[in-house]
This record gives sequence, structure tokens and C-alpha cells, in this order.
Amino acid sequence: MCDERPFMKQQRILFLLYYFAPIKSIAVNRNWAITHYLRPYFEQNHVFTTSNNQLFPKEPRITEGVAITEIPTYDYRTFTHWLSPNRLDMHHSEGTKQHHIVNFLIRVLDSFPFNLLFHEGGLWYSIISFRRAARLIRREKITHIYSSFRPMSDHFTAYLLKIRFPHLIWIADFRDLHTHPILKNVILPSFQHWCTQKIVRRATLLTTVSQGLADHLIRYNPRTYVLKSGIEWSKTQFSETQYPLFTVAYTGSMYQNESDPTLLLQVVDYLVKKNILTAQNFQIVYAGKDAAKWEEYITQFNLNDFFNSKGLVTTSEAITIQRKSHLNMVLSYASEQYKGDLSGKIYEYFAAQNPIIVLIKGVNDPEFDDFIANLTAGCVVYHNRSFDILLKFFMEKLEEWQQTGRVAPMINMEKLKELEWSVQVKALMEVLLNDKK
Repeated sequence: MCDERPFMKQQRILFLLYYFAPIKSIAVNRNWAITHYLRPYFEQNHVFTTSNNQLFPKEPRITEGVAITEIPTYDYRTFTHWLSPNRLDMHHSEGTKQHHIVNFLIRVLDSFPFNLLFHEGGLWYSIISFRRAARLIRREKITHIYSSFRPMSDHFTAYLLKIRFPHLIWIADFRDLHTHPILKNVILPSFQHWCTQKIVRRATLLTTVSQGLADHLIRYNPRTYVLKSGIEWSKTQFSETQYPLFTVAYTGSMYQNESDPTLLLQVVDYLVKKNILTAQNFQIVYAGKDAAKWEEYITQFNLNDFFNSKGLVTTSEAITIQRKSHLNMVLSYASEQYKGDLSGKIYEYFAAQNPIIVLIKGVNDPEFDDFIANLTAGCVVYHNRSFDILLKFFMEKLEEWQQTGRVAPMINMEKLKELEWSVQVKALMEVLLNDKK
């Protein structure tokens, strides 16, 4: 970790983060890493998070040097817990979401004004956050605030604070787009765009995970910066102990019908019929909440004997799977309106160092192509037109495993260092420094 404070002396920051440790969720990873690696640049570091973290499944992270305040929260997750105390899932499966009534209700909850009233955080959370933050800003002379979507409640609180305290430097982060052009996740999208712009145009800087998302966010605020998710260099590790069977792994969620492993299954089916793959030498490992969705695809190709579902696992367990597998798979999607879906999961795969298959449904995605090619991290293929490319790559790695008993890393380690979180955060701070000059 960088221990220097070259330009943030006597600066103090407040993070508004509904998703924060110890909540067990992929959203926590980026939020936690940014607070962790920004911490040395500030004399004081405060985090406001939800009291719901007492209800959700937990996965502790180190949070030394950060003062954490839980904000009383009464949102739909709180009420769901009251109605069903034993139901502690952070996320619904894609099968549940595809029910037309459930899907409509989720779209409504995701949309203004309902997202500020009842969705994650909710109105009471925003009001209490604002009141307590205002007192903290005056008392501790806070200079910076950082908020992250989702939920929109954190951005809304930051918006109110920026109005009340114009001197604040506000960094508004977007892990995802609020109004998604492919997933169609909100009602009245034009109105949603207007509301989002109304809020975040006051931010000093918008940050997001890729240029593809930045191209959308710039319509809200021209000060948009790509802060890729990163890796923790100390945790990068190639495992010499790999699965005894040649293994392709996917650890993560499926997104409606846009996450589609069909191309991989076509290749596997072809090799099974050629008697190259058998249940004695090959497996597909899945870990996540959408095993039922995966089983639908697996059954279509009669590959049930090759499928190993681990169910929901901890982050450490997922990382172990990634390190022991011979190939890790990313399922993404792209259209003319949406590209650059560089999810946080791929950085876990980078850290594992095993070759990666990126399977994209839709049009060519130059940002993803260049990202993987620059790192020599694996192979990018497309849903309906890359069978031969994927077959060739798959066979190369299978033959390597057959000859040596393992698959060696192919990622460029020097370029991987450029994705270390401390490097990414240092670049962000340099942007803020240049703004002050």
C-alpha cells in the first residue's frame, strides 16, 4: 500500500456506502478496496453504511483506520427480513427475476422516485445520513465525500450534502448504469435519465469501471473518469494444485438472457461426441446463485454428467475455485448502445492467473478485445460466430493439460501490476490534484 500523502494533507473524507464490509456481496469488493487504498491519503476516513449489515450474510474484511457508522435503515430488504427472518439472500436468482410480476416490481423499485423511497436505503436512510453527515462535516471539517451506485440513495444523500456544503469535493462512482440500455431495468427511461442527471451533475467527478460505461455517464456530467476495478497484488497467486479433471469454471451471476454459455457448451458437446472429453477427464464447475439457470443450459446439451454445481460460496471459496481451475469463463454482452461491461469478477480471474475465456453475446466489443489482448489473459469469443476460435483455444489448453498435468499462466505479469488497486487509486488522486491547481 502507498504510504505517501503528497497532496491531501489535512484532508478528510466521508464515504457513503450502503454496500460495505462485512456484507457478503460482490458490490462490497470495489467499495471496500477504494476506501482501503484511499485511506493513506486522508487524515480522517469515515464510512456511513446501512444497519442492514446486521441482517445480511457476512464476510469480514479488514477495516482498520476507518470510522464506520451504521445508519438506521427501513427499506424493502428490512421489511423482507421481518416477514421472513430466515431468508437472508442478498440477491434474487435470475429464475425469480424472470417471473413477469416480480420483474415489473423490480423495475419499479429501481426507478425514480421509488428507488429513493423504498429501494435499498430508502428515504429514512437518506434523511438520517444527511443529518448525521452535516454534523460530521461541520465538526470534523470534512473536505471530500464519496458515494457509490447502487443504491441511488447514497448519491442522493451526497447531492443534498453538496448543495448544503458547496466546498465539498464529491466523487460519485457507478459500478453499473442506473438506466441500462440492454437489460431494460427501469420504467420511463427518459425520466430516469433526467433524474440521474439532475443529481450527479453537481458531482466534482464521476468514476466508473470502463470506457463503455463512461460513454453513457458523460451525458450526466462531463467530468467522468474511468477508475477500473483492480487487483490486490498480495493476493495474486497461481495455484500449482489444480483440479484432477480438466476444468472450466464460472463463479458469478447470470443476467437475464444476456449471460449465455451456449458457445462453450457447443464446443464441449462436439468434443464429447468425438470421445475427446469424458466424465472421467472433464468438468464444468459453477458457483453462484443461478444454478437452476445453468442446469437449463446443461440439460439442453445432455451434459449433466459433466456439471459440478457448488451453489453459493464465500469469496475465498470462489477464489479457490478460480485458482484450481484450468480455464475461467466470463459471460458478457454488448450492443451498439452498450459495451465495455468489465465486471469486478474478471479481476478475480486475473489474480488467479489462469487463462480466461470471455464469451460475449452481441456485437464486437473493442474495449473488451483490447483489454484481454493487452494482458494476453486469454481468448475473447462471440456467441454466434466464434466456434472455431474457441475450439482451437480450448484444444490448445486441453492438450497442454494432457501433456503436463496442468495449464500454466499466460497473463502478462508486468501489465497486470498496472491494475493493482494502489496504482489505480493513486492515478485518481492525481486527477483530483490537477483539478485543484
